[in-house]
Amino acid sequence: MKPFDYVRPTTLPEALAILDERGPDAVVIAGGTDLIVSLNARQINPRCVVDLKRIDELKFIRRDGDALRIGSRTTFTDLLASDLIRDHANVLAQAAREAAGPQVRNLGTIGGNLGTASPAGDLIAALVALDATIEVASNQGRKTLAVRDLLIGPKKNCLAKNELIVAVGIPLNGGRSGSAFHKLGNRRAMTISIANAAASVTLSADGRSFERVCLALGSVAPTVVRATAFENALRGRPATGDEVRRALPLVAEAISPITDLRASAWYRAQIAPVLAQRSLEDALALAGGERPAMARPVVKRGRGVAGTFYSCTVPGGVPNPYSINMQMREDGSVVVQAGGCDIGQGSTTVIATIVAEALGVTVDQVTVHQADTGTSPYDWGTVSSRQTFAGGNAALAAAAQIRTVLLDSASKKLNVPVERLALEPGVIVDTEPGTNTFISIPEAAALSHFAFRQLPNSSATYFPKSSPPGRGLQGDTIASFYYIASAVDVDVDTETGVVSVRDLYSVVDCGKAISPILVEGQVEGGAMQAVGWALREDAYPGLSPVDEPSGFNPAFEPKDLSNYPIATSLDMPNIHAAFVEVPEQNGPFGAKACGEITAITPTPAILNAIDDAVGIRIFDLPASPEKVLRKLQDKRLRDADATA
Repeated sequence: MKPFDYVRPTTLPEALAILDERGPDAVVIAGGTDLIVSLNARQINPRCVVDLKRIDELKFIRRDGDALRIGSRTTFTDLLASDLIRDHANVLAQAAREAAGPQVRNLGTIGGNLGTASPAGDLIAALVALDATIEVASNQGRKTLAVRDLLIGPKKNCLAKNELIVAVGIPLNGGRSGSAFHKLGNRRAMTISIANAAASVTLSADGRSFERVCLALGSVAPTVVRATAFENALRGRPATGDEVRRALPLVAEAISPITDLRASAWYRAQIAPVLAQRSLEDALALAGGERPAMARPVVKRGRGVAGTFYSCTVPGGVPNPYSINMQMREDGSVVVQAGGCDIGQGSTTVIATIVAEALGVTVDQVTVHQADTGTSPYDWGTVSSRQTFAGGNAALAAAAQIRTVLLDSASKKLNVPVERLALEPGVIVDTEPGTNTFISIPEAAALSHFAFRQLPNSSATYFPKSSPPGRGLQGDTIASFYYIASAVDVDVDTETGVVSVRDLYSVVDCGKAISPILVEGQVEGGAMQAVGWALREDAYPGLSPVDEPSGFNPAFEPKDLSNYPIATSLDMPNIHAAFVEVPEQNGPFGAKACGEITAITPTPAILNAIDDAVGIRIFDLPASPEKVLRKLQDKRLRDADATA
């Protein structure tokens, strides 16, 4: 990033003076949600950045006669919190709610959104539908222009370099008026619109006809556009669903969509009329008209299940040892050097829990050091869900050596045979009935260190059973298996192809849950990944090798990570995670695993549920709205041919 001057004026005249002087070299920052991204991406290299955050006179929402006025520094969050906006410009409140997430809404401003002039701008579409105007100031004076006239191309506006948006004006339509906004993106939050639609209507005094209709469409043309032919076809006509549906083909006259990483031109052309209809119907209902009855159910519900098993260790005869070094200090605390690497799955906690249980100490007395190639002992790798099974067995083997030392020291101190001693939480006790003889574990450890000169240190390696497959691929190639089953309920929107997972149930057989909360977290985390893979994450979004062979990406390298729609918390269904315990005789305390398997079955369960809902099969992930809609349309054609 090249150096630039950074100035923070505190008044509007000061800002205009700076723009008059530095205009050609300057860019304006209000919230920074777009500008900072462009700066970091080296898309712009300004010589001067003019920060408006200290100009309080640009932040307001008020009613002036028959209009609302909104200062250009008003944030998305301010719009959401305003009763005036909710009561008189519902479409703007809805657009602000749908735009990005709380972090961006707290910073992003209405003036910044307009100045960026994105064809996908949510607030821009809402303002165009409201016939909004903007007030522009410079040292040469002020002027007012319609929002739709501000936009001259993709991310281009008509403002001069020394001009600044200072306010937005929204006319108040009396009588029976309503407005609404609909958006479709690759996820529910923090997403740029694939397409959006904003509608504003005013009905006649008796509510029976359309007096005024405005429909703005975003992300389907070089700028946000008005569907004027559609509007003209409805103006003066009965305010009914039939009239709206008859006029919908005219939406196509307003749009000229393109194919990009978010969606194809074909898909945008398909969903633009759908979003237009939905926004207009909502606006009609808010204006006091009757909501048109749907001609047929739009959303279909389905249920799917899937199950599988998975290995707890590396299969096929590959040696995959796990090593541990362990020492108990004189105060009874334990230090463990583990070969395995915890990459977030919680193996450090699992190893500490197993060691604590084996040595009769509390988990907080166990410190696990891992993932230091300079000091850690050998481990084959954090793969194949092997950490609990292999690492746990290595930990038990190392702990057994320390137990031997502790019991021997306790035997000498208590003058009790070793075979009569048992290690219990915090103490070593004489199991002979009627006796009350014991010694604390810290005391036994200290005696081992200083009195009997037997340091309670150990080292152990565990090699899981893994033999090469024999004739007919038979043999003990894997030490153990674990199992999972998932069931999901989905809704499929047959007009847009959007699939929503309502409830997801996953139950894993982990052998023994060493840490129940970690097991549940693993199941939930795996389910979250699987929902993303099933419905939105793709190396080449929305297209399959059949649909677009020239764009097929067999290397699975994301083309643009900024458009890679990893699920957010708002995209998550109700996840019901659980486990059953079927102890494995060769596992540490009966444990098997709970790792990669949790991300496997939800995806096929979702695809099965889609088939159950609408009778189509998706074979290449993800089941994006575009793929689902294409297959739905193909199915309708086949069904029509079959009945012809």
